[in-house]
Amino acid sequence: MDLENALGVSDLLSLLNLNQRSLQCRDLPGLKRLVADLQALLGFDYAVLAQTKIPDVFDSPQASVEILDISYPAGYMDFYMKKKLYLSDATVCAFLSSLEPVHWQTVDQRFDELYPAARLSYYLGMRDGWTHGILNTATMTCTELALGWPDDEKDPRTGQILAHVVPFVVEAFRRILDARGDCGVRLTAREIEVLNWLKEGKSSWEISMILRCSRRVVDFHVDNIKKKLNSTTRAQAIAMALHSSLIEF
Repeated sequence: MDLENALGVSDLLSLLNLNQRSLQCRDLPGLKRLVADLQALLGFDYAVLAQTKIPDVFDSPQASVEILDISYPAGYMDFYMKKKLYLSDATVCAFLSSLEPVHWQTVDQRFDELYPAARLSYYLGMRDGWTHGILNTATMTCTELALGWPDDEKDPRTGQILAHVVPFVVEAFRRILDARGDCGVRLTAREIEVLNWLKEGKSSWEISMILRCSRRVVDFHVDNIKKKLNSTTRAQAIAMALHSSLIEF
């Protein structure tokens, strides 16, 4: 079944629009809007973007993983990263083996019992999902989009849609992350989020409610931001980030 037979005209137009916007996307808020529009096409409830270098992430405890948590269940990614569940996440391994869209339940059925990442997904309300992305073989940088559903996901068109649109979306994420290094300062995706909310005048407590984390975590990110930007106040950090195009007006 090819893509044209699997989708209607309106879906095809939406897909083309998403890909075109992905090519023009230059910031994280715009990327989040893209994923929200993809949600309207596929109906998932949860989404997260991640980027890291392979095999560094498997070999080194200090390896960096860039996370843009769009709408994953509260606490999932913090626990996932803290416990290094990616080391045994079968869906990640399946993607790296095939570089094709991976259906979670298809992978889960190969095991007699749920592995830790799948068990956490079930516990937090994600019964099914898909993972897809791109692997830059020159730098061995892997960029992925993971999408979760609260129920079984059996739409036969989903895999084909993801095969066509996800490479554009994750490439936009990779490009945004790379652009942040132009000024010599690298901020994580979460630090960019915090900076954008600071720019909007939000307090640490308000940001903690928006990002579904503790105020202490927000203050930790703010301190890191100020150190990286060599600023002494939040206002100065915002001004320097705007001047360096780390965030936009």
